[in-house]
Amino acid sequence: MSNYHIELKNKRKELGLTLSEVSELTGIAIPNISMYENGIKKLTESRYLLLDAALDKIIMLKISKLKNLTKKKFA
Repeated sequence: MSNYHIELKNKRKELGLTLSEVSELTGIAIPNISMYENGIKKLTESRYLLLDAALDKIIMLKISKLKNLTKKKFA
């Protein structure tokens, strides 16, 4: 897993999520997420997939919310 830790950190920050929020979503302890993001702790494929899926779910929820707002605005 080369630079996946950087990708995860950037994705989390773009979504405006804190480490605490990601921890709540995934059940992964805050210090571990921090160490993964900073490349201090090795990010396994399963941890990467879990973190990535949680962030993708947030993206999908935000898109859904925007679609609903748009529908209401133009209905």
